[in-house]
Amino acid sequence: MENSRLLTNILLIFNRLRDISHRGIKHKLPALQVLTLTLAATICCTNHNVAHLNTSQDKLGVKLKVVEITPESATISLRNDTNQSIYVSYTIPPQTNLASFLSNSLEKKNDGGEDFEPIGPTPHFGPPPLPISSGQEILFKPFFLPEKKGKYRVKIVYLDDPEIYKLVIDKSPNLTDDELQKVLPSWKPAWSDIFEIKE
Repeated sequence: MENSRLLTNILLIFNRLRDISHRGIKHKLPALQVLTLTLAATICCTNHNVAHLNTSQDKLGVKLKVVEITPESATISLRNDTNQSIYVSYTIPPQTNLASFLSNSLEKKNDGGEDFEPIGPTPHFGPPPLPISSGQEILFKPFFLPEKKGKYRVKIVYLDDPEIYKLVIDKSPNLTDDELQKVLPSWKPAWSDIFEIKE
């Protein structure tokens, strides 16, 4: 029931923004084009059933690994070890594999438990998703590093269906309600290994 209400609210927001774009506010279109990504990340963070079902994607070859961590910054590796392209919202300068932006969020392990909860700021908008080829590795920085003691992991969401990717690129922000309900469940989560902040 809770997830159903969330999806209903997402559809209302999406339709409102779609109406705005139809009224000719063209400068908002690049951000609106990736609204689906942000909404999908919200679904993955709150819908524990979806997250649980897609945990195996890590094992199948979409891998996040903490490469370096200091008190001031961290570097995360996203490697596509599947046999097909995946699609992630990111921007990368030419001739480097360090992204200047890659949509991600942070989760903290509950004290005394095994569950993780999302914390901190996440991007509201980002660039349209781009392919990451089979075998390709992208490095990126988390949006922020926590200061409180605890165990944390970084999370990203991605597409692996080229038809859904084409739909997002071709139709956003003008997806119909039926198309939006098809796109949202297609985003899949992947998590990094756990790192610890010690006071």
